[in-house]
Amino acid sequence: MTPTGRAIKTIRDSMGMSQREMAKATGISYTMVTQIESGYRVSLTNLNNISRVFGMPYNILLSYEIPNITETLDPEEKSIRSRIDRVHEIQDLLKVQVDELMRRPRKL
Repeated sequence: MTPTGRAIKTIRDSMGMSQREMAKATGISYTMVTQIESGYRVSLTNLNNISRVFGMPYNILLSYEIPNITETLDPEEKSIRSRIDRVHEIQDLLKVQVDELMRRPRKL
């Protein structure tokens, strides 16, 4: 995986966006999205489309280094971070449950 491909994957994941959702939002094929993330060379046009969806200039993606934030956190901050991550996991589970409830036929 190239640094740019890793940056794109990391940012996409942090936005909670699937590869298919990114493909649709950028106008790039799903296959090309997977290839870009795995190290295939990305064209300037595709890079511009991706950066537009991410809301950042494309040159950021070219020089993006993924920080390992947990290495710089003290134990108390790591504990807080893990609790925040758990809250996000619960929110995601609740979204799934609400979506399932909304799809059920309603009785009159």
